[in-house]
This record gives sequence, C-alpha cells and structure tokens, in this order.
Amino acid sequence: MAHGTSLLPPTEYLTQTPVICGAGTSFVHECRGSSEGAGRYIYAIFNRTNFWRYDIWTDAWQQLTSPPVVAAAVFGAGVAMCMDTSRAQIYLWTPTAGGNWCNFERYDIASDTWIVRSVLAGLIAQWGTDTQLLHLCRQENTTAIVPPDLAAFGVGDVLDNHIYLMGNGAVTLYRYNINTTAGGVADTWNIIVPTAARAAPPGAGATLNWMPDRAIGATASFAGNDVLYSFRGGGAVFQDRFVISTAAWVQDTVGMETYTTGTCSVYDVTDVPSVVMYHNTTMSLHAFAINSGPPASAIITPMSTFTGTDGVAHVGNLLTYVRFDDGTTYYYMAKHSERTFMRILRTI
Repeated sequence: MAHGTSLLPPTEYLTQTPVICGAGTSFVHECRGSSEGAGRYIYAIFNRTNFWRYDIWTDAWQQLTSPPVVAAAVFGAGVAMCMDTSRAQIYLWTPTAGGNWCNFERYDIASDTWIVRSVLAGLIAQWGTDTQLLHLCRQENTTAIVPPDLAAFGVGDVLDNHIYLMGNGAVTLYRYNINTTAGGVADTWNIIVPTAARAAPPGAGATLNWMPDRAIGATASFAGNDVLYSFRGGGAVFQDRFVISTAAWVQDTVGMETYTTGTCSVYDVTDVPSVVMYHNTTMSLHAFAINSGPPASAIITPMSTFTGTDGVAHVGNLLTYVRFDDGTTYYYMAKHSERTFMRILRTI
C-alpha cells in the first residue's frame, strides 16, 4: 500500500532549443499574464545570428531576423533582453570589444526588423556580466512613481518610457528614455544619481525586478510600484531595493537564501505576486514574495523542482513564465550548454 504521493509536478520536456544555450542566452515572453493572442510566443536570443521564437501552442521554434551585423559585438556575459509589451518591441543589450564597449538595439515584432539605438557614453572597457534590463510597462500597472529629477520639471507620467540598466560589477544604475513624451530626450541614457548609494555592487546572479502588483501595507513609507527589487547576488544574503520617488537605495537582509552564478529570475504576477528565482545547482524554483509590511519581513518560499541535473552556471536569463487563459501558470526553462527545454507547473 502506498503511503502518500509526491506533491512535485512532473517536468514536461518540450521540443529542444534550435541552438545550444550558452553564456548570454536570454528569453522573454511577449504578453505578460496571458497566453491569448500574440502572447503565445517566447522569444529567445542564442547568439547574434540566432534569434528565435517558441510557439507555446504548437511546441515549435521559428527563426526570426537576426540583429544587425556589428563587427565588434561580443555575445556572452553581459547580454540582456527586456520586453516592451505595450509597443510589442524587444530591447537587446550586448557588449562590444571596442568603440563604445556596448551595443543597444530594438526589435519590432510586427515587422520582424531591428534598429540600432543609442549606447552609453564614457565606458572605458567592455561591458561585463550580471546585466539586467527592466522596462516599466503600462501593461503591468496603470500608474507609476515619477523619479525626482523628472518631477522637478513637472513630468507626471513616465510609464512605458523608461528602461533601467544595471550590471558590469558596478553600483551605477542607468535609465533609458524611449521617447520625449514623459520626460527626458528620446533615445538617450541618464546616469541616476542616488540620494542614498547602493551598499555594494551587484554580483553574479544579481536580479532586477519591478513588482507593481504587490500590495504594500499602510505603515510602509513607499508604494508597491515605487520600488525596484534587486537581489545582490555574489552569494550575499542581501536584497537591495531602489525607491524611485526618492532615488534612494535601501538594503534588506534576506538571510534565507543566497544567490550567485547560475541564478535566473522572472516576475510572476500570479495570485501572490513574486519574483521567482531558479537555482541551477538544485534545479529548484523559489518565490520571493513581499507581505503587506516592510520588505525586511519578506518570505522566500520553495517551489517546484525540475527533474534532472544542471550543474552549469547560467549567465543570462533562461527562465520565463506563461499564464494561460484558464489561470494555469507554467515556468519554461532551458539548460545551459544543452538544448534541453522544459516546463513545470506552478504549485503555490
């Protein structure tokens, strides 16, 4: 007689990725929170000549137009992508071996075309690892907190206009302006001058997420959409949060877990909005959820575990999620140095 059954859902192996995943390989999902319509696709960059999308309805891969040829481009550590769901566009950041030491491009989904965008000025070396790109999207929240430097000029709406960039082993946080309708000059970068500095630079496995759906208690000194959350990585027990309205960094001790090379993360709005992180050494998922009180009392909850082994440290973001129209949520995951592609059901 059996005494109980496993509560872990089985890993479902899907059609393999068309290219072996390596350093820099990254995934984004087109439509946040739904699989309806255009949201049926997951977009993946494997290298500068392999840009593909995965159809979650048919379990098939389709190759798309590759990014423009850039002789000095380097694909590997330091690559990052983010999705602008409102405009159906994807942004890609890659290092270069010279010149400006970085490259920034935008992909338009409807036309299957790329356009080169402005890059950071003043870099003295090739952009390095731990890169994170984050777009603050109107599809995720209907209001946004205005940064103080823009509020001083009377700007009242910044949603859809800003992409945040961090990484390169530095505490510096950058902000990109997509257009001029919500402060700033179109296609330009700003270095954010914090009123309180980040305590230490992000390390291997660092994250950067916006959680606008997270309800914050009345006693907190900030709103849910006013914070960018960043696990520091590098094996540290700290989470750093950037408060947009004051341009200040605050350090929280989250001692339940440490994250380092091999960590992937994705924001999941399902039920209890969480930042979900993947550990490559254990192939497990952990949900970081903020309760109604201060972030220092946040909880990290063990979730599903993929079957198999994965001892190779990920550099890039090989994790994404899709919430189907019936409310079911799956996490999609690719393995470094392999073509294995799989998904697992959310269980909490």
